[in-house]
Parts: sequence; C-alpha cells; structure tokens
Amino acid sequence: MMLFGLPSNSFVASSNCALYCGAKVDFVDIDLDTDNMSIPLLETKLIRAKKENNLPKVLIPVHLSGNSCDMEKIYNLSKTYGFKILEDASHCIRGMSQKLPNRVLQFQMHVFLVFIL
Repeated sequence: MMLFGLPSNSFVASSNCALYCGAKVDFVDIDLDTDNMSIPLLETKLIRAKKENNLPKVLIPVHLSGNSCDMEKIYNLSKTYGFKILEDASHCIRGMSQKLPNRVLQFQMHVFLVFIL
C-alpha cells in the first residue's frame, strides 16, 4: 500500500503509524510561508504517481504550529485522485473550522498546544 502526504517536517509518529501497517511512506516538502504541506508539490507528486499507476491510498496532512493546511484544495485533490484523508491536527485545533465532508481528524494533548491556543 502506498501512502504519502506527510510534510517533510512532520513528527515521526505520523509516518510510523503507516510503517507499522506495512505501508510505503513518501514525503511532500513544505510551503516555506506556512510550514505546512506544499499543495503545488503535492499535486506534482500525484500527477507523477498517476502516470506510474502508483497513487496513494491515504494522505496525512499535518497541521502545524496553529496553521491549518489548505484542506479545501487537498479535499478536491482527493476527489480527483481517489485517496482518503487522515488529518493530524495535534498542533492546530482550528483545522476543524473548515467544513468538509467525511473528515477523519486525530488530536492529542500536547504541551505545544498551550502556546498556540
């Protein structure tokens, strides 16, 4: 199973959950303005993966430092390329403010949240 969509600056737990299930993990570099996954780089990887018949099954966008990923664009890409989305919202409760259908978000209580709320 192919899984990618982890930003290159993500905590290892996000990728380890996939590795423990036997999935292959690939990373997408970040946008330097937001520190979140770069949507143009994600789309480039998806286009290449489609040509190689190796599209991901799951994408894990990681909201970081209080900044939410652009979930509307990611959601639209998921409809085009057929992957599921599992959001890591441990560092950004505001990620819930984006109203999109069929969302799976995971949260944790982390000391960092004290500084971003």
